[in-house]
Amino acid sequence: MSTSVIVNVPTPAAPKGARVNFTNKPEVIAALREIANLKAVEAEGKRAEALRKALEAEVVRPALGDASEGIIRGMVAVKVVKSQSRKVDNALLDEAFPEASAAVVSYVPFSYLKVNVPLS
Repeated sequence: MSTSVIVNVPTPAAPKGARVNFTNKPEVIAALREIANLKAVEAEGKRAEALRKALEAEVVRPALGDASEGIIRGMVAVKVVKSQSRKVDNALLDEAFPEASAAVVSYVPFSYLKVNVPLS
């Protein structure tokens, strides 16, 4: 898979919401195909992450029990690392402190590309 970035592909200005024909723009078609390929790689990465988490939960953690390290041939192969994350309960914040919530929460509009081209 190649990794290239196309910069400054001129396209005539079109009214908002209009369609632009990319049929004769091979560089745009190539970029769209690469985006579709990368989306497939991202999806495979999500499947791999789910499988990794399942193996950790169903095989490795039960094998560790209460131990903090697992050893293979005298070397530490796996170590339990303790950590924590911070999470805000937005529903509770909105309900209990609506003024504070309104003061600190913001919504950022964005757009994204939904690519629908053949991969090859």
